[in-house]
Amino acid sequence: MKGRAVRLGSLVRRARAAVGGRSTDVVLKTDGGGWILDQFCRDLKAHLRGRLSVYVSTVPVAGLRGGIVHYIGGECFYDPAWISSRPHGSNATIGTWWHGSETTPDPSIRTAASRIAEVSRYLSLVHVTCAISRETIRGYGVPDSKIALVPMGVDVERFAPVASPAERLRVRRALSIPDNAFVIGSFQKDGVGWGEGDEPKRIKGPDIFVRVLSRLAQRFRVVALIPGPSRGYLQRALLAAGVPFRRDGFVPFRDFPPYYHACDLYLMTGREEGGPAAVLESLASGTPLVGHKVGMAPEVISHGVNGFLADVEDIDALTDGVIRLADSPSLRDRFAREGRATAERYAWAVIAPQYERLYAAVRTVA
Repeated sequence: MKGRAVRLGSLVRRARAAVGGRSTDVVLKTDGGGWILDQFCRDLKAHLRGRLSVYVSTVPVAGLRGGIVHYIGGECFYDPAWISSRPHGSNATIGTWWHGSETTPDPSIRTAASRIAEVSRYLSLVHVTCAISRETIRGYGVPDSKIALVPMGVDVERFAPVASPAERLRVRRALSIPDNAFVIGSFQKDGVGWGEGDEPKRIKGPDIFVRVLSRLAQRFRVVALIPGPSRGYLQRALLAAGVPFRRDGFVPFRDFPPYYHACDLYLMTGREEGGPAAVLESLASGTPLVGHKVGMAPEVISHGVNGFLADVEDIDALTDGVIRLADSPSLRDRFAREGRATAERYAWAVIAPQYERLYAAVRTVA
């Protein structure tokens, strides 16, 4: 316990030193979970380098004056003490609302959603990444003047199409996946907590993923590729359904591209999303996508042009989309080409300047 307190004290001192004075323009406050929010902050910081001084913090911000604090993890909505402990009034503050409402299955999101209206009065702006979330917070009374829709970006150099069929085959063999399997990917955290994840996060739809693959396994040889932390429920459910899978647990983001290359398609079954990042990553990687009409997907995917979309929990439509792609290599190739072209419109080089303008706007107001 003493060692933990010393480490926490060191983190706080580092945060104060890093953001003190006027040397930092923007603080990106993340959850420190080592997953998608942290990577989002790292990518945004990297693509704002030379334009703004950005510091990524996992601890409460202290010492900053006249800067901008962007709560990427949305803790301003989730922490009931945030209003009383918010940063110095000379700073502009932005809170990201990723997804969810008071009807969401996740109780923590329901509680946070109930605070949207009150918390937004203390924020300079509420940031959302998709039109669905914009409509959600409008419904809670947040005025349009306080809402900023800026999408997620994708690193199109890190996530790029596989070089050749031979390289795809090499990647599959390295993962011990049979050459003749039809590989369906799902790269997310869909268990509660950061342990084994035996309790499912319904909002992420692992039960839907299993139902679709159970049907597909009756038609052809399918393998589920499911890296990511806390996927114990999904593993057990696939085992019970008799669906083969490859699970590698937590995978660093730098190592994800080969997993996309090993897939014939990516299946996105979340019931609610703010992105997810996998939509853009799969398209950038030339991996066709079938998924729900959630998050950014309806704005990114043109049904039948660069992917297939289905209403939430429409198992028939999801299954049909996968079968159509499985039966048509030429359709998979077309979706791969169109998807890559779409992803390039969301490259960080395109999206980062939108965040720069967002920060300029709140600095002007502040």
